[in-house]
Amino acid sequence: LRYYFVLHQTQHRVISDDERSIISEKFTGVARGMNAIIENTQFGTTHVMFQILLPFDVAIGKFIETGIATCRQQLPFLCENYFVTNVKKPSNKKLLKFLSED
Repeated sequence: LRYYFVLHQTQHRVISDDERSIISEKFTGVARGMNAIIENTQFGTTHVMFQILLPFDVAIGKFIETGIATCRQQLPFLCENYFVTNVKKPSNKKLLKFLSED
C-alpha cells in the first residue's frame, strides 16, 4: 500500500541539513527492516513528508512510530504526532492545517 505521512518538530524552527540526514537515515533503516520502500522524502522548513510503499502485513502506525522513536534518540524535538493518508498526497492547505494544530 502507498502512504503519505508528515512529521514535524515541536520547536517550530528550521530543520538543519544534519537533522535532515539523520531523519532520512533512520527511516531508511526502519524501511529496510520492514521491507518497505521509501519512494520520496520531501523536507519543508519545519516538517518532512514521506511517500512509502508498505507491505500489507505491516501496520503503518508501527512503521511511523518506530521511525519516530529511532529518530528521537538523537532528535528529541521530533514530535510524536503525525499525519498519514493512503488516499492521495496531502495538499498544501491540508498540510498547513495539520502543522498549525500543534
